[in-house]
Amino acid sequence: MKDMRKLQFLNFLLPLIGFLLMSPPLISIANVDKMIFGFPAIIAFLFTVWMLLIAAAFLFQRHIASLDKGADNKADLAAGTAKPEK
Repeated sequence: MKDMRKLQFLNFLLPLIGFLLMSPPLISIANVDKMIFGFPAIIAFLFTVWMLLIAAAFLFQRHIASLDKGADNKADLAAGTAKPEK
């Protein structure tokens, strides 16, 4: 249960972290005259942050779902209503 709360808190913080990373003061750090893989550094920064936020949300949600499924199985076992595994 403690792991579930930590992940839910991180899921809550994820949009805030994304907002901060995409705020003008931090974006201005990437506003240089360099190219990364043929893209301006600022565009590469924005798309990298965006991609990492999506990946983090996917991984957090996947882990929360597995913890939730495990909690359901434990509750079923405690209640005696668990289905036999094949």
